[in-house]
Amino acid sequence: MEDSSNVLEPPRVWALITKKKRDYAGNAGYRDDLRRIYRYDTRVPNHKRMRPRDIVLLRDGKQILGAAIIKSIASKKGQKIIRRCPICNRGIRERKHGRRRFRCKAGHTFATPRSARVPVRKFEAHFGRSFVGFPKGIPAKELKAAALRPARQNAMEEVDPVRISKRLAGLSPPAFQIFNLLRRDAYDLRLRRTRSRRAASGNGLDNVRRRDPLRRELIKEVRSAKKVQKVPGEYEYKPEAEIRTIQMKENALVARYRDRLALADRICTSLTFGGLTCDGFERARQNLIEAKSSISREHIRMAVGQLFDYGHCLQNEFKDIHRAILLPKRPDQTILAWLISIKIWVIWEGKTGFADNAKGRFI
Repeated sequence: MEDSSNVLEPPRVWALITKKKRDYAGNAGYRDDLRRIYRYDTRVPNHKRMRPRDIVLLRDGKQILGAAIIKSIASKKGQKIIRRCPICNRGIRERKHGRRRFRCKAGHTFATPRSARVPVRKFEAHFGRSFVGFPKGIPAKELKAAALRPARQNAMEEVDPVRISKRLAGLSPPAFQIFNLLRRDAYDLRLRRTRSRRAASGNGLDNVRRRDPLRRELIKEVRSAKKVQKVPGEYEYKPEAEIRTIQMKENALVARYRDRLALADRICTSLTFGGLTCDGFERARQNLIEAKSSISREHIRMAVGQLFDYGHCLQNEFKDIHRAILLPKRPDQTILAWLISIKIWVIWEGKTGFADNAKGRFI
């Protein structure tokens, strides 16, 4: 029998509604700071189940806005205004047409609802600096389709991480990469917390990784996704020795590229911010560069996600960032066309030196 104390519980994924205009009018809503805080209270279904180190996907009425990791949850006593039908005291919705603004579940229409203040416990889920915006246009209905227990009015719904990951892979590769990077980070946060607890209690963690259900889940997801996507090598796991070799090739490629820029008195250095480090940033031209050791689709998709993540973190300081992927050779035209469509350029190394498809901006 498996020892439950040595099992690392995986982070949950939640879909959270954050929008100013709502159909449901039974309460006054919440003031959300999208990038930092999500507010809710004890009258929201699932309020007890969301916890620190879970992942949240925030949406409005039309699209998915971005994702974040919950760093902490604070709570305090408070009050909430509840609105009901003045005739039957049932829940109400706001109408889109008609003179009478509200309608209850029983069909009564009226202009002014009955309001009452009720005691609640208010919560604030803090994201720290983990929020990352998604590219525009990913429909919010995708979260509904991936919900574990779909409900029409729930502002907080648990989402199947495998199902939403596959949907994002088909709709938006950058969003897919961002979501899975956050999943990995949330997993690492849980692992570090579990390690500290075991160290404090004197128990080891020899079996945690081997028995961890999240690792088993990710392996199943990768195998099933490989069949669905039908892209050779896209979901491979690499041994540590191969990863070290790849990193050495990338470092050598970046070093040669920096030497090339230095000949033109241009400076390109790595840049660290918020715990992240990009391979190259030319401050004078606001060129943001991520290097990869291969032109395979797997490597390029990962670079796309990283560039969007880095660009989001730097957008307040630099307003006109130019993104590019540094590769050991020129990729095929299909890849180049896709990258141009999302405003990412390519730098490659040839027999006579470096070239790019951005009219020389990066060389």
